[in-house]
Formats: sequence, structure tokens, C-alpha cells
Amino acid sequence: LLSQPERKEFLKRVYDRQRHIV
Repeated sequence: LLSQPERKEFLKRVYDRQRHIV
């Protein structure tokens, strides 16, 4: 399981990726 901070960074990376794709 991911910790709170790690999860936050993970979501941030995923968001950045989606934004880049879009």
C-alpha cells in the first residue's frame, strides 16, 4: 500500500502524464 505522501506524489505524476498526453 502507498503512504499518504507517496500517494499524493503518485497522483501528481499520473495527472502530469495525462496532461502531457492531452
